[in-house]
Amino acid sequence: MKTFELSKEIIQEISNLISNKKNKEIKKLVDGIHYADLAEIINELESIERIYLIKIIDSDKTSDVLTEVDEDVREEILKTLSEKEIAGEIKELDSDDAVDILSELSDEKQEKVISLIKDESITENIRELLNYDEDSAGGLMAKELISVNENWSVLKCLREIRKQAKDIKRVHSIYVLNKKKILIGRLSLKDLITSPSKSKIQEIYIPKVDYVHVNDSAVVCKEFMLLKLGHDSFFMDELVTEINKALITIDKGRSHLGNKYFYKKSKQATLELND
Repeated sequence: MKTFELSKEIIQEISNLISNKKNKEIKKLVDGIHYADLAEIINELESIERIYLIKIIDSDKTSDVLTEVDEDVREEILKTLSEKEIAGEIKELDSDDAVDILSELSDEKQEKVISLIKDESITENIRELLNYDEDSAGGLMAKELISVNENWSVLKCLREIRKQAKDIKRVHSIYVLNKKKILIGRLSLKDLITSPSKSKIQEIYIPKVDYVHVNDSAVVCKEFMLLKLGHDSFFMDELVTEINKALITIDKGRSHLGNKYFYKKSKQATLELND
């Protein structure tokens, strides 16, 4: 697969297509571009061109693009979108990305947008995350993860994972809970698929999880990950925290700074375990 490279030529090509309102050609061109690369393109376009492009590309891609564009660009785009349009975009996102976007709106507009999302599980997650300080572990977290019970058989575990995975975009780890719904470890996918179907999860899980506290600062999270994986690690591993009856996991992120790669943004996940 050819690696995407941002160039003046592609910026000019898209700009010309927008000027001539060649919507079909624009859609065909951007359809093959990853949303992160498309965000780079949008950052380089003129203001009116950004808005035009955002309005015509596929909604699923638009929501992801909004999480990747520069903050000032995103703020500019959000000002042109109605509450209904914003609601339509953020309901497609993981909860951390949805909150990132909502945080840039006024309190009044936030409420209007949330009220237009009919899925209560989404709105509950969003409202919870909005309560955390944006510079804390809780302020970085998302609500999406997969958890399994230590007493399940491998066969039941696989069935339950399939059900849970339907609502999760990326599955990096599987977390193991005991009968009291307390986090006790994680599960290797290799161990899961190579173990006999009647084996219990308690026989094959890994009783070790790195964690931080939900109220720890974002700086603490970053330092923990850098200490754990090394300063020149390109991708950061997942990090999990247990507080009361919740699980929080930090997903993979990166940012280039000088000659080293540092942690950019912790995408975390929390699962409410209250009965």
